Amino acid sequence: MVVRVSDAMRSSLPALAALLAVVGLARSVYVHFVVERPADLMDPRPAFDEELRPLAALLPPRGEVGYVTDEPIQSPGGKWQGPKQRFLQVQYAVAPVVLRYDEDRAPLVVVNARSERSLDEQIARRGLTLVARVTSGLAVARPK
Repeated sequence: MVVRVSDAMRSSLPALAALLAVVGLARSVYVHFVVERPADLMDPRPAFDEELRPLAALLPPRGEVGYVTDEPIQSPGGKWQGPKQRFLQVQYAVAPVVLRYDEDRAPLVVVNARSERSLDEQIARRGLTLVARVTSGLAVARPK
């Protein structure tokens, strides 16, 4: 038995394919611009190096300083690497000074935390003395 596709059916297949393509494109636009709309793009902020400029002024012009945080850097993988991104942003802003990750015995230590409360806890737990606060979650400290 041979099944023949009618001319009407044959001419409607490209129209159906085009309709499905338009539906798929509309879905992609909706997902990326409505559902996943990043809040940071809606509220422009100053560049991170502008926010961290006061930090660079508190550090020596070159050399090494410690860097501690309340969010440990994860090993590479599928998880979001926010703590690593923040570390690299701070490193970029203070270059040519080198940040030594998880080093709290250096003469100066950059303390980076998610909140001011967590910042104070990090300073106390690691036996540091506050030198200066840069932002609500960023400070320079030294060992006691």
